Amino acid sequence: MEIVRALVIMEDSRLLQEFSAAAACHHALHLVRKLDKFPAADDLERVLHSVAPHVVFLEVAGGPQIERLAEVIGRVAPGTQMVAVSGERIVDEMIACMRRGIREHLSVPFSSQDLELMLTRIRALIAQNPPKLEVFHNIIAFLSSKPGSGATTAALHTSLEVARQSGCHTLLLDLDCRSSALDFILNLPSRYGLRDAVDYAEVLDDSIWARMVSRVGKLDVVSLGGSVSRLTLPLAAIGRYLEYARRKYEVVFLDMPAGFDERAMAILEQCTSIFLVSTPELCALDMTRRRLELLKYFELLNRTRVIVNRVQPRAAVNNHLDELLGTKVFATIPNSYSVLQKAIQDGRALDRRSAMGRQFADLAAKCLGKEKEAREHGGFASLLRAFLPGAGQAAPKQLESPKPQRRILMLPSIPEPEASMALVRYNR
Repeated sequence: MEIVRALVIMEDSRLLQEFSAAAACHHALHLVRKLDKFPAADDLERVLHSVAPHVVFLEVAGGPQIERLAEVIGRVAPGTQMVAVSGERIVDEMIACMRRGIREHLSVPFSSQDLELMLTRIRALIAQNPPKLEVFHNIIAFLSSKPGSGATTAALHTSLEVARQSGCHTLLLDLDCRSSALDFILNLPSRYGLRDAVDYAEVLDDSIWARMVSRVGKLDVVSLGGSVSRLTLPLAAIGRYLEYARRKYEVVFLDMPAGFDERAMAILEQCTSIFLVSTPELCALDMTRRRLELLKYFELLNRTRVIVNRVQPRAAVNNHLDELLGTKVFATIPNSYSVLQKAIQDGRALDRRSAMGRQFADLAAKCLGKEKEAREHGGFASLLRAFLPGAGQAAPKQLESPKPQRRILMLPSIPEPEASMALVRYNR
């Protein structure tokens, strides 16, 4: 191990500044995140999952806070080393830290020799007992650069394809409180949903979860429910839902709201893959470029891929998409949606035997560079062996779903053309 990844938690700004300056002289020590406030337990857990540090540097002056944080680190990421940091070396503080399981202590001034000796000991401990941070299952987010770009369609049919072909226990969560469409697209019955269960998030169990789940083929779908009293879901409740889902499902898809705020970023930090869906209009492309800049600022760009939807054949803008976005477009989807609109009218998912249904498997194969293998061996089945645990089981020939109830839509209410999306899993 050459680089030691470190998380720093210090409220004393001067102490944090001096430690950061000393650490900058050691290229083997990489401060992946610096927190200038003692975080709540849930916030610290999210940060640990996000940055996966080898060592955490804690300010001793936190007193009782240190004991709480040390307990969270030991529980969530056993094997992660902890180092106490203080403005001066006090025997009582060192003894208290040892009682909390913290064996290393640094104090001002931070000499190069002390840091080097500490890193040597830390490396030896990590080699003997590597950090065992809980491994995330696949958490895959789909979000639009602006409302109506097609992210919901992408999330729905990609998750259905994964559930059909892989045999993985797969979930789709609707987190789009303001523009939810999953229940309408699938003609789902009105059920208890995420908004209704907020007050029970702390005590979430199988009986509560069963009231929220709708089964669509082999996919579990949890919608927002009938309550309209909440414009947003509390972040703490979303964290509980995801924590429960990770224990119960191998793959979790998130249909995200179009807006970008601190709440959205906290959720995206936990995702293994992020798919940003745009359309080829100049305004939408500019919004997508700005979203990419924001994702880069939050260090999420390496997990993000752009898909441009509703691309018109031979349109002049097609040759300039990369230039307009400032990044290479991962995939473009042609503007063909009659089969999709027929499925929505019938209140069901796409027929996977249709051209658009087959497009999902073909596009996924393109993402992994295995188009030929996918066509020869049945779409996603062979591909999933490469990126989903437990995948590769024989796929059913037909989707096992009840015959949908046909719905009649007024033609003027049909939105403008929309095409399907597909995904590739991007490993961090």
